[in-house]
Amino acid sequence: MSSLDKVHPKRLAGARLISDALREIHKAFGSERAERRLTQTQIAQRLEVNKSCVNRWLNGQENLTLRSLAELAWAMDHEVVITFVPVSAQGGGQPQRDAAPAEPDAASAPVIEAPASLP
Repeated sequence: MSSLDKVHPKRLAGARLISDALREIHKAFGSERAERRLTQTQIAQRLEVNKSCVNRWLNGQENLTLRSLAELAWAMDHEVVITFVPVSAQGGGQPQRDAAPAEPDAASAPVIEAPASLP
């Protein structure tokens, strides 16, 4: 029995989401750093926060709220897309990760609009 077998599925789901979000943040920052030479300092200036705050977000040392995640994405000229995927009944509570997420139905999908610009 591994130590992961002792972890409650609720905690495992939270840890998985955090890991996935950090991976996506790193991919976005890495591509912007390579393509536009975007720095943590520039992101901090755009968000009007200290560079240390951006550094903690990028290193996973501080939890991001949905708002701060959206603002961080905005500062990197990206947007956040969240998709809820049904959990497989056969996968022991594990999400179906091998299938591509279904496109939301435009008529039933909630629309969340960000402000035109942030202060």
